[in-house]
Amino acid sequence: DKLEEGCIVNSLFLDFSKAFDCLSHNCLLQKLQTIGIVGKSAEWFQSYLINRKQQVELQYTSNNISQKYQSEPISIQRGVPQGSVLDPMLYLLLTNDHPAHLQDSCQTVMFADDTVVTLARKDKEQLLSSTEEAFTVTNEYCSSNHLVLNKSKTVQLGFTTKSKEANIMTQPGLESKKNTKHLGILIDSNLNWKPHIDQLCRKLSSGIYVIRRLSQVSNPEIARTAYFALLESHLRYGIATWGGGG
Repeated sequence: DKLEEGCIVNSLFLDFSKAFDCLSHNCLLQKLQTIGIVGKSAEWFQSYLINRKQQVELQYTSNNISQKYQSEPISIQRGVPQGSVLDPMLYLLLTNDHPAHLQDSCQTVMFADDTVVTLARKDKEQLLSSTEEAFTVTNEYCSSNHLVLNKSKTVQLGFTTKSKEANIMTQPGLESKKNTKHLGILIDSNLNWKPHIDQLCRKLSSGIYVIRRLSQVSNPEIARTAYFALLESHLRYGIATWGGGG
């Protein structure tokens, strides 16, 4: 819509280093209290996070004799238990106020630790200034919440239309690309789904080869299972987004 209105659009695809491992327990518990999680509920979260320990174990065999060494347990001050269904929710509870710090200067879309900040302005200089401001605010937010923004993997994508190639000024120090992958879908700066479809075709081609080989040495039921795992799962993923592209 903003492109149709004649605006220049720029998006920052933010990358956070070890997002789930860097969560500060104290900061997270304070955020939970701020949003109204108190009493027994707060105590439950505190018991879930606090007093966890980790240690390193080494085991090797020499002359048919196995030996095991363990380091001293160390208390964990950051991070959430890996593999828990609570990981994404706790991360979102910690970072849920990030868009409020950016106010109305941009649109922020968050899914777990994947965050995209999009800005639209009529003027290139104004867009560059707003992008720099949003990036500075995000850096300050990360510092105050003990998060680490990985600048080397943060990507900026300037959107254009097929009929109009805009020379978008990008934020210095950040990598600018023609397309980037977000939630498994390749997003193109020209709003063209061909790069994603081409990538999908290459992936499906290798799956078809595997199914052909399986059909020669196994029964149809195994080949059918392989089809759903190697082909249909990729075909259906995000099809509502890119399915109408050419």
